Amino acid sequence: MTINANLPEELIREILVRLPVKSLLKFMCVSKSWFSLISSDQFVKAHLKISTNNNAYLRDTLIFGSSDSLHPPPMNLYACSISSVSNLTDLLYSLDDENPVYDYVELGCPFSDFDKFRDLVGSCNGLVCLSSSRDIILWNPTTRKSKKLPCSPTGTVYGSYNKYSTNLGFGYDEVHNDYKVVEFNDIDVDGGSFAEVNVYSRKSNSWKVLTNWPGGDVSSFPGQFLNGSIHWSVKAYDIYPGSEWFIVAQDLASDVFVKLSDLPNSDDDVVEVEVQILDGCLALCFGYKTYMKVWVMKQYGVGESWINVVRIPYFRNIRGRWDQPWPLLFLEDGKILINYGRSLRIYDSSHPQPHQFASTYDSHIATATTFFESLVSPNYLDEEDV
Repeated sequence: MTINANLPEELIREILVRLPVKSLLKFMCVSKSWFSLISSDQFVKAHLKISTNNNAYLRDTLIFGSSDSLHPPPMNLYACSISSVSNLTDLLYSLDDENPVYDYVELGCPFSDFDKFRDLVGSCNGLVCLSSSRDIILWNPTTRKSKKLPCSPTGTVYGSYNKYSTNLGFGYDEVHNDYKVVEFNDIDVDGGSFAEVNVYSRKSNSWKVLTNWPGGDVSSFPGQFLNGSIHWSVKAYDIYPGSEWFIVAQDLASDVFVKLSDLPNSDDDVVEVEVQILDGCLALCFGYKTYMKVWVMKQYGVGESWINVVRIPYFRNIRGRWDQPWPLLFLEDGKILINYGRSLRIYDSSHPQPHQFASTYDSHIATATTFFESLVSPNYLDEEDV
């Protein structure tokens, strides 16, 4: 019996391209022709286009876990729907609680037991970028396919060097249909500091070195992808308080860096400025001594569209110190999902009071990002062009 004997191939394709990823993974076992169709580059892009145009699919899953820079326990990552997170009132996830207060799905972790999982760098079109103390991995949590990237050419143009900080960014180059990882390194050579930017291409499975960095110190948080560019929070080369902060947008298609200096007024006592993507908009988190202001650019590239959306008091830990929360998601009814050291919590902006949590900031850090299901493979050759 032939499954598609009575249906035109084009109609079968139009039906399949609208189905969830998990169903398609099962249907790939139906026949060789269905496997070839569903794994083709054309089908993957068509399915992705339909998914991204459907608000029910876009960023509908939160993936989270913990990183440890010193003593890695068995690492796991978890997932839950964003809609269900909105119903919580306080704690979503904590490293201090062996009995989770919320029901989430365990995903495992693509790193080996010998690696030290460090961070969820970000996600794009269903692919998640993760980093460890020595490796970078692209991973599709839905298909469970992963790829370890080749080693970057860090410091090769300098010979002898010391690398004392690394930041990563991940995004999609639509012009060349390519997924790229950007590695930003501060290189110390003979007492001098130099910025090095390396770009990995999924299509070529190789790195290249950029030499056109406009200057400045990149903050310690990952670059954020929006509108074809990775955005970096940068401070002018100045050790004094009140130094200028600005945003550098790195176009992934052209490798051109553009300085965005038309930022909201940060005042002179701002300690740190971090870039985030909130509700699909470029956002800036201005960190002061005891609180944070979050600004959102409602119209990308228009300086006059910056609005201050929330002021978040810092949380006092058991040692009496102020620890910084970092916003991850805007939820319904003024709630915000925040990353606070060892835990992920809900902050209700309608009741802006400082909270005191029992946990303290240490080498174990909770980390999170959002993604949606897709067929995009971390390996370019998996998507055969048929």
